[in-house]
This record gives sequence, C-alpha cells and structure tokens, in this order.
Amino acid sequence: MAQPAPDRRQSPGAGVRGGGRDAVGRARRSFDRTSASGGGFGVTRRTSASKRRASGPIRRPFPSGDTLAGGEGAEAAAHALAQVGRELVGTLDLDRVTQLIVNAVLRLLNSRNAALYQRDSDSGALRCVAFAGPDDPRRWVGMALPLGHGVVGRAVVEGRTIWSPDFLADPTIAVPEWLREQSIRTGHRSVIGMPLKVRGETIGGLGVGDAAGRVVTDAELRLLGAFADQAALALENARLYEQSERRRREAEVLYADQEARAARLHSLSRLSQVVSSSLEVEVVLAAIGRAAATLMEAPVVSIWIADEAGQTLDVRAFLDDSVGGGFPVRQVSVGQGLIGWVARHRVPLDVADVLGDGRSSVPDWWRAHGLTSFYGLPVLHEGALIGVLALNGRRPFQLGPDDRDLLDTFAAQAAVAIRNSQLFAREQAARAAVQASEAGFRLLFHNNPLPMWVYDTETLRFLEVNDAAITHYGYSRDEFLRMRITEIRPPDDVSRLRETLEQIAVRDEAGVRRSGPWRHRVKDGRVLEVEVISHQLEFGGRLASLVVVEDVTERRALEQQVRQLQKMEAVGQLAGGVAHDFNNLLTVITGRSALLALRLPAEDPGRRDVDIIHKTAERAARLTGQLLAFSRKQVLQPRVLDLNEVLSGLAPMLQRLIGEDVELAFAPGADLGQVSADPGQVEQVVLNLVVNARDAMARGGRVTIETANVELDEAYAGGHVGVRPGPHVMLAVSDTGCGMDAATQARIFEPFFTTKEPGKGTGLGLATVYGIVKQSGGDLGVYSEPGRGATFKIYLPRVEPTAQVAAPGAAVPAALRGAETILLVEDEEEIRALAREILEGYGYTLLVAHDAGEALLIAERHLGPIHLLVTDVVMPKMSGRDLAKALAPARPETRVLYASGYTDSAIVRHGVLGEGIDFIQKPFTPEALGRKVREVLDTN
Repeated sequence: MAQPAPDRRQSPGAGVRGGGRDAVGRARRSFDRTSASGGGFGVTRRTSASKRRASGPIRRPFPSGDTLAGGEGAEAAAHALAQVGRELVGTLDLDRVTQLIVNAVLRLLNSRNAALYQRDSDSGALRCVAFAGPDDPRRWVGMALPLGHGVVGRAVVEGRTIWSPDFLADPTIAVPEWLREQSIRTGHRSVIGMPLKVRGETIGGLGVGDAAGRVVTDAELRLLGAFADQAALALENARLYEQSERRRREAEVLYADQEARAARLHSLSRLSQVVSSSLEVEVVLAAIGRAAATLMEAPVVSIWIADEAGQTLDVRAFLDDSVGGGFPVRQVSVGQGLIGWVARHRVPLDVADVLGDGRSSVPDWWRAHGLTSFYGLPVLHEGALIGVLALNGRRPFQLGPDDRDLLDTFAAQAAVAIRNSQLFAREQAARAAVQASEAGFRLLFHNNPLPMWVYDTETLRFLEVNDAAITHYGYSRDEFLRMRITEIRPPDDVSRLRETLEQIAVRDEAGVRRSGPWRHRVKDGRVLEVEVISHQLEFGGRLASLVVVEDVTERRALEQQVRQLQKMEAVGQLAGGVAHDFNNLLTVITGRSALLALRLPAEDPGRRDVDIIHKTAERAARLTGQLLAFSRKQVLQPRVLDLNEVLSGLAPMLQRLIGEDVELAFAPGADLGQVSADPGQVEQVVLNLVVNARDAMARGGRVTIETANVELDEAYAGGHVGVRPGPHVMLAVSDTGCGMDAATQARIFEPFFTTKEPGKGTGLGLATVYGIVKQSGGDLGVYSEPGRGATFKIYLPRVEPTAQVAAPGAAVPAALRGAETILLVEDEEEIRALAREILEGYGYTLLVAHDAGEALLIAERHLGPIHLLVTDVVMPKMSGRDLAKALAPARPETRVLYASGYTDSAIVRHGVLGEGIDFIQKPFTPEALGRKVREVLDTN
C-alpha cells in the first residue's frame, strides 16, 4: 500500500542548537514518498556540519541506515522483512499477531519501545492493543489516544508517517496527560508515528519510541513503511478471521439451543417417571424445574420451599444459575411480593406485566434480565404448603384451560415428589449424623496420640484400647482385652484404685473427671507416672468408662530438675551477693595487711601477726572465689582448648595430689574436638573432681580420667534443662570409691553440703565445679551407687578448630612506679582510701571521687591530662561502664581499668570478659594493683 510522505519534526536538544519554536521550524524536514509500494521516500539530507551539531549519542538500528543504503543493507533489510513476514502469516490469532507486530518493530529498528493502536469503529479513537519494551505493558494496553493527539494520532489523521525527535517539546503535537507522564517516566521522546492502511482505509497506527536525540534515517523509514504494509494486512486478516470464528460459534450456539429444546420436549414425556424415581431433594427440584421450563417455555424458573412453620420461603433452585445467582432476594415471608402472594392465597398467579403490577420488590432485576411476565404456582401436599414454583418470561404466558389443568396435575406430582425427598433427606441426615458420630469417635479414639481405653465399670475389664495404648504399654490388643485395669497397677496401688472407683459409684458422678498422679506398670516392668481423664458412657450396651492417659513421667522429672535449678540459682544469688560484699571487706584487709607488712621489719614481733592476718584473708578470698564460681559471677577469659593437652600438662601435679596409694589413669579420646573455656577454670574443675575421688577412696583405688567426642541428641537435651543438642566434648572422672546413694546425689552440688567429717572440707568443691561448667555453657551429671564408685561426666560444646595461639603473658614491668595522673572512683570509703594510698605510694597523682557524678565534675575542672580512670563497676546512680562512656568524648586518650568483686553485665556478658576491657578482681594486693595499673598504662 502506498504511504504518504513522512513529516520529520525536531525539537530543541534533538540535533539542533538553539531553542524555541523557531528552532523547531528550522529543523523540520518534509519528505516525499517516491515509491508507489511504500518502500521509498525522497529525503533531504543534512550537511555534515549539521550532523556534527547533533547532541547526544545517535543509536543506529540493525541493519543501520548507512548499510541499508548499499547492496548489503538492502539485502539484510529484505531478509529481515521476509523473516517478519513469515512470522506474521504463521498465525491468525489476533492477540498473537498484535504482539508479533510490536516485537518485530523493536528488532527492525533497535528502538526502545513500540505500541500498536487499533481504531475504534464507534468512537474513532485509537486504543492501544499491544506494547513491547522494558516498561510494563499493562501501563499501555487499553489506553485511549484521541485522533490528532500524539505523534501516532497525528499520523493517522494526516494519513502519513510523522517523526518527531522530541515530541514533548514539539508545539505542533497535542499530547494527552497520560502519554506525557509515560514518556517522561520511560524517557522515550523521539517517536515515529505511522498509519496502518488496508485498501485505502486506516485501521490503526504504529508508534515507535526511543530516547530524545535518536535520529531516524531514510532507510529506516523505508524499512518501517514496508513493514507497516505487512503489519496492516496481517492485522486485517486476523480481525476478519476472528469475526468469522465468532459467527461460527454463534451458529453453533443456535444449533445447540434447538437441540436442547428437542431434548427438553423429550424429557417432558418422562416427567412422572423421573420425578418419582429419585428421592434426592436436589435431583427432584432440578427435574421439576426443567420440566416446568419445557412445559411453559419459560427462560427462568425458580423453586421456593417453605419452612416447617410455613411462614417463610427460601429459594432452593434456579434453572439458570447465571440469572439466579444475581437475584437479590433469597428469602421471602408469606404475603411478601409475588412469591409471598401465591404462598398466602395458595392459588396460581399470572402476571403479564410485572413492572406495571407493583407487587415485585426487585424491579431492577427484572429490567436487567429483560423479563416481563410471571406465573406462580403453589405446591401443596394434603393442604400443607410445600412451596411455590415461579416461572418468569419475556412475554405473557398464554394458558388455556387444558394448560392450567396440566399444571395443576404437575404441581400435585411435584408436591408428592418434594415431600418424599424431604422425608428421605431427614432420614439420611439422621443416619449420617449417627454414622459420622461413630466414625468420628473411632477416628479420634484410634488415632489419638494419647493412650485411651474403655473398660467395664462393673468387671473392670478392658473393652477397647487404641493403638497408642498398645505402643505405650507394650501389650497387644488381645492381651489387653483379657486383662482388668487393676493388672496395670503396682500391687500397692490397687487398694487406692478400688477406693476411688467406689467413691465415684457412691456419688454417681457424671461428666469428665481428672485424677492423678497414678502409677501404671507397663509390660517390661517399668513404672510410669500418669494423669487420667475419664468419662462414663454406654458401650455395647454396658455401662463403661472412657479413659485418656497422659504419661507425665518425663514432665515430672523435668519439673524436679527445674525446681533443683531454681534452688541452686537462689543459693547462687545469695552466695554471689555475700561474696561481693565480703570481697570488699577482704580488699581492705589484704591491702592494709600488705602495707603494714611493708612497714614492719622482719624481726618485728608484730610482723608474724600481720602475716597471719594476710594469709587468712587470702584463704577467705579463695573461699569467696569458690562462691563466685558456684554463683557463676566470676570473670572468665575463655580460649579454644584441646582438653587432652590441658590434662597432659596437669597429670604430674594430679599424681602428687592423690598420693601413691591411688592409681591415676588417663584415657584420651582420639581426634578430640576443641572447646571454648577458661583454661585455669578447667584445671580447677579437674582438680576438684580428682580430690573428691581421692577422698572417696580411704584405702586407695583407681581414678580414671577420659575424654571423648559425643553427640547429645534431642532426647538427652529434652531431659536436661538448658542443654542444646549437638556435638560436645565429654570429660569424665571415675573412681572406685564408696559411691553415693540417691539422696546424696540430689544435693551433691549444693554449696557447703559435704559428707566429710567436720573440718575435713568446705563443701564448695563440687559446687565450684557446677558453677564453672554451667557458666562455660556445659552440662554435668553424676552416676553412682553405694559401694560401686562414682563417675562425673562433663559435656562442653564443641567448637570449630582454629589456629588460635595462646596469647603471651603480659610483660612484667621493670618498675611499678609512675608519674601519671589517675582518676580513682570507688563508693566504698575504706577501699577508696586504700587504693589511693597504694597508688600515691607508687608515685602517681590521684584525683579521687566517691561516685560517677563527682568524677565527671573533677574531670571537667582538671586542666591537665588524665591518663587512667580506675573505677568500681557497681556503683549507685551510674555504673563504672557508663562513667567511662560519659568521660570518653571529652577525654578520649584516658585508659580505663575496672575493679569489682563479681561480674556485672556492664563489662561482661554471661561472665565472659569482653575483648579490649581491662579488669582487676577484688580483693587485690598493693603489688597486684600496682602491676595492673602499670600494665594498662604501658599497653600500646
């Protein structure tokens, strides 16, 4: 098809320097169509200088415009068009064709997007039917473009191809708001609009968009023109094919309607047989509706069924669900509307013009479906109202006397059929309810995860048991049914069971009863603790009781563990608090005794007393350390350890500790995993366990230390509070000593509990082991019987192997003296005075505060540097950590040393010292404080 000459429109910034409408006018070019087939255009070429003035990159399509001008380009274009043509003629599906068109344009011109518009035959507007490009097609498809608007609308009106390098800046192009927003968002402003014509008639338009500045060559326009002819023909062929298919389908529907009418006429002759042969309510109602529609040639039929009282009617069936589904009224009262009028008067009602009658409550529904006439027929059985049969038509029903007699007979048959089906439905519902109840009971009974059984309340024999009871108790179903409920009780519990059953019988208790705990004996002899829920019922004609059993053995064991842990935690809190306060006292005693010892010559008579005081204070400090270990308030400095290496280094000292009459054996596990723990605390655990084993073997024996990799499963973790399943390393210490009974094992880890003679032990050894293991994230247990020795097993979580090397110890300062300025903050007056005296004795300048507020005020007023902040951790109003944070902005160079008698969340997490935090444990000696201060100040 011949295409008119294209109009090239350019805007500022699209290849022409300067702006305004004059620039647009100067840039316009007009092209004359030179090929009668639409393949050629006469193009006024721009000079090379004007090309150089074009701003921005110029995207070339494939094949490029310059290539298309030559022989190779023409051949490439021809191949491309041929390929597109083959794709377009390969289908007649309209949706497929439209999408192929826009996809092909993108390939031919290498453009950013393409849109296909089809002309609306009624409004004349262009509507987008297909879109290709990176944008969401749903933003485009369906949008309307008024004729003359946009580049495509302008091209369709003028009947020729139009190109605008920037149509948003082109004053001659009217742009709808939606198109302007889309173009700004997607950035396509260089647009080609081309009309699609078939036999001289414009059927739509094609738009190709790209970024502003995209220059379209003559060859590209010729290629697009040739493609537009192919696209128009393909689009028209697909449209004609769709029309043909639609007409074919309409003919098929008409033929189907004729066939359906013949079928309905045939079914009418079998009405009585069909209605009488079924007792299903829905089947009967559907058959009545079909027969009535056939008899009356009614397009819409509905059946309304009265309730038991005959006061309301509900619609139960619509012959046409598509019509009935939109009916706004689903229930009417007797006397309401046309249906209610028939139900009240119990006579037929024939209305030729429903909209003029006034009794219809839904005139809009009648109008929407084009219905005008109504015929209502009461359905009565022995004088009782069964329902109403309603027929709606598009023309008046013309009924003679014979027709009315036939309808009356039909209504009588319908009433009988509906009544019988209702009775049948009620019987079926009652039977189904019984079956469902029995099936539900059996389903719940046999599939219940809890053990259940039914027993005869007179003979106490089992009548039925579920699968869970068989699995849990170990008896087969046949064994259960030969037993009485007394046979699963320990002998000393049977009398209590009988007393309970007699009390229930005397009180004639009904309903659900909960009792327990009871002890039940399973087949293998184990005794379980259970709680029981029971309910009396009739089973097989006998008075019976249904029993549901919940095994609480594990739960009660866990509850006992929780109670023990809570007790240990409470004792630990008390011990930790006592140790903290006691450490403050010991700090003063040890510090003052050390200072006093320094002042007294060795031959002074009072020197011995001072040394005794100091040593006694150190022993007390060790006791408070054990209390802190038990209460899990000591500071740990964990490392990745190999327990085999730790134990190998400890073996010589252990042998000297236990003596010659006790044999020490070490069984290291192969390829032992690593753990994260404080090496000093691990050594303390082993020492305490070995000493405990030695003390249990008064006449000598054997102590075995072994390690192994173990995997703690869900079952173990479920039975031990706070334990996580997974890989662990086990450390076990076993002895051949006197062993322990269960009562002793229950208290073995309590502080100050001991079975040794007075003066032989503090009762803190195993308590310390307990605290260290728990604080290290592990678990421990003891296995022992009187006369059979004991085994303590410790489980520490396994960690991934690392190349960690033990950190070298801090270098001992050559001298403890210094001249730096130290800000000392301590709320305990005696400790504050002691620390001040010690540090001033080493030559330091001291600024002293009793709390954080005073410390901040001193720091603000002090003009010189503050080299170190020494602060207690736990203080009223503000903690030591918060003080350090508040001081840091003004004095970032000040180092911090924390001091405390026990751990606190301010500087540690779960008892583990944070990286980069310096800490000294109370009580401390003057030398220890001096060394720590010098160490912190000298650290880079």
